[in-house]
Amino acid sequence: MSSVRVPGTVLTAYLLFVLWIGPWWMARRERAFSLKPLLLVYNLALAAYNGYVFARLLLNPGHLVERVLDTRYPPVEDRSEWTLAVIDDIYIYTLSKYVDLLDTVFFVLRKKQSQVTALHLYHHFMVAANGWVIFRLCALCNVCSLFVLLNSGIHLLMYSYYALSALGPAVRPYLWWKRYITQAQIGQFVLLFIHSVYFTTTQVGYSPYYTYHYIATTVIYCILFGRFYLKAYRQQQQQQVKKAVVVLDKKEN
Repeated sequence: MSSVRVPGTVLTAYLLFVLWIGPWWMARRERAFSLKPLLLVYNLALAAYNGYVFARLLLNPGHLVERVLDTRYPPVEDRSEWTLAVIDDIYIYTLSKYVDLLDTVFFVLRKKQSQVTALHLYHHFMVAANGWVIFRLCALCNVCSLFVLLNSGIHLLMYSYYALSALGPAVRPYLWWKRYITQAQIGQFVLLFIHSVYFTTTQVGYSPYYTYHYIATTVIYCILFGRFYLKAYRQQQQQQVKKAVVVLDKKEN
């Protein structure tokens, strides 16, 4: 965290691999990597970690609400045991956003390049990059508490879904709830936008980076995830209509 070289190198290597090196390499392989055991362990581990973070935040709701509503810049001279413990937790959570980058790497290795969308890349890259910037500027940033709560809860659902899907076709009939994960993500950013407005109008001591960046980021995510959901929902409706037409044609014939 002390230098931009480490996260900068990781993020640069990430983009190079998932956009150029990985696709070029996999195009020369006849078969994709299966990775089923690895994916199961990876997704279960991230689901467990995010579940742990989500549960810890909910165990003390009063303190959580206090932190979410506290828009004063934290005192830099605070070196209490509690503060240092919280900073350690934030540090580990920030690192987990870099572990999340493996999602895209696994898509490439499994020859699922179509899932490496602009939204997917933007989301993973910006969350990891912003996590480093925010931690460097303000390691004990109370304004991030709401994001950590919502994001860890959604990632608990998301990685649980991925873990189940890694088990194979036998569990696909039970994975009907994928669209609700996207709905939860959109709801997350709507709540964060509302909080960003509250933060911007009441904050004391924060730099302009936090105020304007917070609002702009939530608006961008609301638009991107909303467009993605509408497109996916329309495609699903079109597929259902095509299936219904095929069934009718068979009955008529």
